[in-house]
Amino acid sequence: MFDTASNITNDSMSERDKIKAIHDWIVNHTKYDKENFFNNTIPEDSYSIAGAMLNGKAVYSGYAVTFDYFMYVLGIEHEHVSGNATNSSGLTGGLTGGHAWNRVLLDNQWYYVDCTWDDPVRSDGKDELRYTYFLISNEQISKDHVAEEIYKTY
Repeated sequence: MFDTASNITNDSMSERDKIKAIHDWIVNHTKYDKENFFNNTIPEDSYSIAGAMLNGKAVYSGYAVTFDYFMYVLGIEHEHVSGNATNSSGLTGGLTGGHAWNRVLLDNQWYYVDCTWDDPVRSDGKDELRYTYFLISNEQISKDHVAEEIYKTY
């Protein structure tokens, strides 16, 4: 996994560029485990880094823990956030439920990143890379995310 981080980033990149490169890699290489989510049969791998890195399939926690791990490898100050969110994108039918996302310290300010919600499940099956939840403020994320716990995974 260290090799993956060094293949995605390089020493000449700024921290902001490294964070973006990791965000983009996770979104582009991971599909939301929609079938298992809707069937309530989510395997343990989908909640972990193994789901995203090895299987290319994860749910919210798998996305968040993978992002957290990459920030650790790159030496970027980071935290894992868990709580509840109201998803109006249709992924969970607009329901409120458990969710996980991340925050990073950049230029002495905390910014939030939600790779899961920047990787929407499109009805046509095509991938889409968004930046709606990339390096946003607490005020912005608080519109549909409610943090219950902030901690370090790595």
